[in-house]
Amino acid sequence: MGRDGWEQKTMEQKTMEEKMEEKMEEKMEEKMEEKMEEKMEEKMEEKTEEKMEEKMGRDNGKRQLEEKMMGRDG
Repeated sequence: MGRDGWEQKTMEQKTMEEKMEEKMEEKMEEKMEEKMEEKMEEKMEEKTEEKMEEKMGRDNGKRQLEEKMMGRDG
């Protein structure tokens, strides 16, 4: 076995380490992407909720005004 066997072993170790590093990097990238997607989704949801609430508020305001006007006319 001797030196050649040792060199082969170190090569195998290196490839294993490289694979481990690649997996770690991939996991990190996936987590980052997931976080970004979650943040984007949260922002989108918040914006749509805010818009809905604003619209509801405006509709309610209009309705109340209309009712007041109708009440006065009637």
